[in-house]
Amino acid sequence: MTQTQKNFVKGAAILGAAGLIVKVIGALFRIPLANVVGTEGMGYYQMAYPVYTLLLTVSTAGLPTAVSKLVSERVAQGDFAGAHHTFLAARRALLVIGAAASILMCALAGPVSRLQATAPAMYALMAISPALFFVSVLSAYRGYFQGLQNMAPTALSQLAEQAGKLAAGLSIAYFLLQKTQNPAFGAMGALLGVTLSEAAALLYIMGVYGRRKRGILVNIPPREQRMAQGDFRPAVKRILAIAVPVTLGACVMPVVAAIDSVIVPRVLQEIGYAQKEATSMYGVLTGVVNPLINMPAALSLALAMSLVPAISQSGAQGDIEGVKGKASFGFKLALLVGLPCATGFIVLARPILMLLYKNIQGSELAMAAALFAMLSFGVLFLTLVQTMTGILQGLGKPLLPVFSLIAGASVKVVASVLLIRAPSINIYGAAAGTLCCYAIAAVMDVVFVIRHAGLRVSLAGHIVKPVLATAVMGACAWLIYRAAGPHSNTVGVLAAVLVGAAVYILMLAALRGLTEEELTMLPGGGRITKVMRKLRIWK
Repeated sequence: MTQTQKNFVKGAAILGAAGLIVKVIGALFRIPLANVVGTEGMGYYQMAYPVYTLLLTVSTAGLPTAVSKLVSERVAQGDFAGAHHTFLAARRALLVIGAAASILMCALAGPVSRLQATAPAMYALMAISPALFFVSVLSAYRGYFQGLQNMAPTALSQLAEQAGKLAAGLSIAYFLLQKTQNPAFGAMGALLGVTLSEAAALLYIMGVYGRRKRGILVNIPPREQRMAQGDFRPAVKRILAIAVPVTLGACVMPVVAAIDSVIVPRVLQEIGYAQKEATSMYGVLTGVVNPLINMPAALSLALAMSLVPAISQSGAQGDIEGVKGKASFGFKLALLVGLPCATGFIVLARPILMLLYKNIQGSELAMAAALFAMLSFGVLFLTLVQTMTGILQGLGKPLLPVFSLIAGASVKVVASVLLIRAPSINIYGAAAGTLCCYAIAAVMDVVFVIRHAGLRVSLAGHIVKPVLATAVMGACAWLIYRAAGPHSNTVGVLAAVLVGAAVYILMLAALRGLTEEELTMLPGGGRITKVMRKLRIWK
């Protein structure tokens, strides 16, 4: 392996590890937050966050990638002045874009909250609007360092964000809620924490740049340094030419989430629910249940990362059989992750919620458990979408998963509106719409992989063995909880999860559901193989 390849693998590993930690912390943040602000507070939080995410995606999605690509090209040519010029152009453009986005969101806070039929959400929208400015500028620095093949500043700034969100968000939310006894101000406090965490991440990466600026400029003659401060318009055009297509694809799900934040509370009120009740129901779905559903997706995304370069390499070498084999493994991987996670959630839906959310009880707990069990079926589809997307990206077909998401999202919006309007279905209609979205996107992605990668589906290897191992696991987890749960819910859940996981791994090993060759393709797979051999499960 050349030094360049080693640097690439090391950089990908750093970003991948940081990305996984960020996703897990982001999901875990909502658990204590829900215990602090309650379901109504989570409703206000979740009405502001999708709007923020949408504007953030429009403002910055694709820009770090575009900046890093152009910077790395300049560096490869020995044009360090051009690389620095690209960064300066991006930073200036993003200062303007970020400021405009922040002002726009703050100005629209009132109208958007009224459109959502939930006026108190205005405070949350205003609290997070400055974060758009900080993240926009932050993306220029991240793209620059990534272009220089230095991934550590990006990874550490991401971790600083999440640490700040946890510490500041929860503290301010608790303080404001105690002072006002108003869940809307609790949600505002949590989002103020998000804004402060983004500001802290920006200050950190600016400090890194400041410390390393002299070392960067030493490669640029003084005359070229002055030229790097010249007309930025051509560089901005080159950046946007790369970033805009990526942004369009990245906007699909944020657009749907923003539409949901308007449709769901409003339609619930139209069929007779009070504003606070509708807000709480929306908070249960999006702030309590969805973060748990998204946790396995973080795992499948991290695992699928190793497939992207592997398939890209096979495709570049014209190794058709290699592409087919790795696509087949990716499909199996999605099932091996999605099936047990979905089954575990379905079997232990109510106990898991009781363990994590101490303040959700009675009818809210019953509704959350039903929504959790219902959406757990979507975990399998979501892991398929993540993994198939990685395969298609490795094949150089990044737009195909976007088409799948657009199709699924379109059906979701229509299905949600129609189903929520039925009083007997209400909030469960939104969950059904989400299931439709994931299912349609997953089926389309699998079809695309079959067509473009020659995916070969084995009934025994891909379907029967994982399903059998999952069924035994689910039965064992249910029996363990039935035995221990009545005495202690915490002990029952932990015992059921640990025993279920052990049974699942042993069943897979006994059934040869995952071969040694396939396992070694995964991060840490070689070590697991050695343990299996020591235990004489594999010879």
